[in-house]
Amino acid sequence: MAEQVPAIRTPLAPSQALELITSALQAELGREPTAAEIKILLAQTALETDRWQKMYNWNFGNSVASSGAPFFTLREASVHHYRPFSSAWQGVTYFVALIRRRFAQAWSLLGSGDPLAYAYALKAQNYYEAPADQYGAAMAALYREFGSSSVVYGPAVYVSLPGRSPDPSAKGRNSPATAGFGGGALLFLAWYWFERRQLRY
Repeated sequence: MAEQVPAIRTPLAPSQALELITSALQAELGREPTAAEIKILLAQTALETDRWQKMYNWNFGNSVASSGAPFFTLREASVHHYRPFSSAWQGVTYFVALIRRRFAQAWSLLGSGDPLAYAYALKAQNYYEAPADQYGAAMAALYREFGSSSVVYGPAVYVSLPGRSPDPSAKGRNSPATAGFGGGALLFLAWYWFERRQLRY
């Protein structure tokens, strides 16, 4: 019988999520990821975890547990058994590898700059149960927000990609990984939130 473990909340600051996703992508790709690749996974994980504030057991994408493996639930008697991780790095690297290996249609669109197409590709491979138009619209809004050059909904949170300076005059600020964020890799957080539905994949 599979072991049920407690659901422990493991929130992240936006800067931590950015650094982890960037590093995990670099490890998976064997090269520096582009801004589009980073932003699409930022948008997806932000959507799945309420901007990384309702993440549990370092599960970045609400991935389900394999049969017989340890699991946790978010509601009593829930049919959704989620996979726990022992660290943020273990969770993020599993998530990135999962998208690449099991959701190849979406992975092929990672750098496309088209979060709506990416979301529809996830739906086509049964990643989530929510309506594709709602999930896609929420992802697209987050994607645009993370690449915005102005504050629309609230205060901006300034974060730097690993190994980069937020100083606009710094050498390399227009490299592929920083150019799409504007102003030395700015990550803008809005106050609005998509009403998250229970997903299973």
